Formats: sequence, structure tokens, C-alpha cells
Amino acid sequence: MTTYQQFQEGISSDEIEEKLKFVKQTTQVAKELGKAETISSLLPFLHDWCPDNDDEALTELAKEIYNLRELFTPDEMKNVLPILKHLATAEEVVVREAAVESINKIVEDMSPEVVRDEMVVVIEELFHDEWFTPRVSSVSLIARAYSKIASLPASDAEPSLKTLRDDFFALCKDDTPMVRRAAAKNMPSIYAVCADSFSGAFVAQFAEFFAADDDTPKLTLMSFTKELLQRVTEEADRTKVLDIFRSNLGARSYKLREASALEVGAIAAILKTEKFSELLLEPYLALFKDNYMEVRKNAIKQISALATCLEQSVFLEKIFTFLAPLAAETNPVIT
Repeated sequence: MTTYQQFQEGISSDEIEEKLKFVKQTTQVAKELGKAETISSLLPFLHDWCPDNDDEALTELAKEIYNLRELFTPDEMKNVLPILKHLATAEEVVVREAAVESINKIVEDMSPEVVRDEMVVVIEELFHDEWFTPRVSSVSLIARAYSKIASLPASDAEPSLKTLRDDFFALCKDDTPMVRRAAAKNMPSIYAVCADSFSGAFVAQFAEFFAADDDTPKLTLMSFTKELLQRVTEEADRTKVLDIFRSNLGARSYKLREASALEVGAIAAILKTEKFSELLLEPYLALFKDNYMEVRKNAIKQISALATCLEQSVFLEKIFTFLAPLAAETNPVIT
């Protein structure tokens, strides 16, 4: 029996420990087979082996596949994408996340041309899947692929970049909450690789998330507020972002107040004294009297940052006066 035959038998075992042992030998077997036979035989075998297998074994395979870079060049790693794409559709979160992580690491090493030609197809197929789990994976692959493709000349890159942007904004509006939440989670990384000219579209989607009933994307995106303010130049868009943030300082949900309180110092540093005093100072000061201890605690954490970015007169008049009452708090978490 050849090494490859032993591998095929071992990886098909009913015993999970035996199966895992052979999954970890995938790269070694591939090296013995060589590139041609790995592409023609081993990879198709593994692709057919994946359905209905143990989540633990699938997770291990998703990680092990990346090690085939020891055999293939970065661009030849396109040959493993079908297996990883299949694993990225799995029901089990850890399997999907392992597959997405391996794909993103592969993309990082690929040439922009190959990423454009291979990855957009992978993302599109996941995006158009009827089941929601592939769509969750697709949004986690956009940023890395977009960044690589964007390094190409505009005429070569823009059609693919537009496809990825369109996919992302469609996923933000997906019917399934888990997909929308994944889109919100990935919004900062995708915005980071997009040109400033698309800021308006991101602000509009940001506002749409905060206008919805689901608080999970709002909590995810609260820290994204400062990233928008650092880049957005259109006054109407900046006003929209600040209005959203101000409303969350006084939101009915204490979780939103708690999350927004943590961002006050960083946002004050961006706005400087006059704008912060005009728009956010009073809502911020109200947090010191909040009924929820965690909200008060997060508001207090911002005092040091505000002392460095606000004019001394404003800080002493408006904020310093709260320090004595806060010091008198009986709760040790506050004091």
C-alpha cells in the first residue's frame, strides 16, 4: 500500500483521532506526490471527502491546506481555493472561520492579478448562495481581496472593485440578521481599503444600521464613529455621523450608552474644544449621573483624554467640578 493509499484510508477512518492524525499529514503527502498529482488527485479527493465530515477534522483541514504553500507558489495556491470555499460554507462557525482565515492569508501572498481573476469569483459564488452561512463568509473575504486588487491600474481594477463594493452594501441589507451583523463587523476593514470618494456611501450605510432595531451592529460599529470622522470631509456627512453618536450617548439602551461613552475621548480629540462643546459636552456630562454603573465608569475613563484635548478653561469649568462628587461614590468600581 502506497503512502497516498494509507492517507486515503486513514483520513476516511470512523475514529476522529485517526482521522485528525492523517489530516495533519496532508502537506507531507502532497510533497511526496508532487504538484501535478496533488492537483489532479489529492485536491479532488479532499474536496469530495469534506461533505458530512466531522467539524473538528474539517477545521484542521482548513488550517492544514494553507501549509501547501510549502509545495505551491503563492499564485499556484489558487488550486486550493475550491476546497476552502467549500469549507467556508460550513454550518459550524469554527470551520468557516478557519477557512476564511486561510483564504485571507493566501490572498495576502498572491499577485493582484491572480486575486482579481480568482478571488472575485469565489466571493461572488459565496455571496449568491441561498444559504446564509456562505454569505457570512463572503463579507469576511472582501477587504483583503479589495486591497490587493486596488493596487492594480484603475482600468484593470475598477470593475472588480465595484463588484466587491456592491456585494458588501447588499450584504449590509441582507434579510438574515447574522449576515447583516457580519457586514457591520467587517465595515471598518472594508472602509479602510476604499478610496475617500466612497465615504458618503459608508456614512449612509452606517446611518441605516443605527436606524434599525437590531442593536448588535450598533454596538459593533460604535468604535467606527471616530474612523469615519477622521476621513469624512463632506460637512453633511460629518453632521450625520455626529448626530448619530450624540443620540447614542442618550440612547434608551444602556449598552449603547456604555459603548458610546468609551469613544468620547477619541472623538473629542478629533473635534477639538469648540465643536465638542457645542455638540457633545452636555450629553457626555449627563453620563456621570447615569443609573447604570458601567456607563458612569466608561464616562469617567474619558476624563484623562479630555484633559489633554479640551481647552483648560472648558475642562475646569465643565468637567473638573464633577470630580469631587465622583470621588465620593461608594461603589469601588467608580472610585
